[in-house]
Amino acid sequence: FFSNNLTETTTTQARHNYTNTIVGDRIIKIKFSKPDKILVIKTQYVNLYAEFPSEISNLVNINEISINQSSLNKIPVSMASLPTLRKLLLSAIGTAIINRIPDEFLALKLESFIFSSSIDLADLNSSNIIKFLSSGNALTLKVLKMDNCLMSIMPDEITNLSVIEELSIGSGNLFQIMPEKLNSLVTLKKLNVGADATFAPNIRYWSSVSELINLTHLFFSFAVNIETTLPPDLENCRELKNIACQNSFTTTERIDEFITKLYNFIERNASITGLNTLPFRGMTINCISSTGNPPTGTFQSPTGYVAGSNNGTPKSPKEMLWVLINQYGHTITYTA
Repeated sequence: FFSNNLTETTTTQARHNYTNTIVGDRIIKIKFSKPDKILVIKTQYVNLYAEFPSEISNLVNINEISINQSSLNKIPVSMASLPTLRKLLLSAIGTAIINRIPDEFLALKLESFIFSSSIDLADLNSSNIIKFLSSGNALTLKVLKMDNCLMSIMPDEITNLSVIEELSIGSGNLFQIMPEKLNSLVTLKKLNVGADATFAPNIRYWSSVSELINLTHLFFSFAVNIETTLPPDLENCRELKNIACQNSFTTTERIDEFITKLYNFIERNASITGLNTLPFRGMTINCISSTGNPPTGTFQSPTGYVAGSNNGTPKSPKEMLWVLINQYGHTITYTA
């Protein structure tokens, strides 16, 4: 793929469906006249029929490598020789999940590492995740996404992430309770324990978020078994502005419970007047459900409502939504 000096014309082979339906190989000629100018490599939905070229180490200024939905038979350890590499995405890179973070990666200083659906973390020791979280990467990582990695125990070393801002542990992992260790990640801004329609999360119960004082986004989509209450001590998360829980409350009973508890939380903790930048005002909340089960009631002003002074007495979840939107400035997406 890359020649040793990256200044000569080189070739690679790729499967190609010609217009006459004959499947064959074609030669692709690539020439890099200024390899030191290459900063980013991205592939998506590309089948790499050979090993990732070791000559990638010649890209001395590469900052980001993204291999997404592109099959590899193993993680290329040659990436570890790239001194400027800061962002590495290896998401769904093969038909079989890989069982180990290479030892060579321990010397990196990554700011973003995404390996969802790529590395098996069922065994914390053999997967090398403990060593990785104990390496220098723990001092530089701002983004870590390890969804669908078969993880059932959160390693203690997760607390080493001293500058982490975004963490994703949803999808096919086996947590039923949000790991308590996450509450020590005081720099965390975005937490995702949810998933998508492909890999449903197993999470059912929250643990305290009392120390997550910088949290701005909380995602738990498709968590169909999650309790309908909000996490304990969420009132400490005064920077929170985004809650995404679409397709988590898929029955009328569950969405009614969630909206009622959300309303009670906002009424207790948010100012009834003021700018939407104030805590728990002006939030974006997505609780829509594709099953088509809407909350009960009529979307209307409740009896006794006075803008800026009185919420009145909402008698249904839809009246509560009306107050949340009109009194507190929230943007709420729900099944109408």
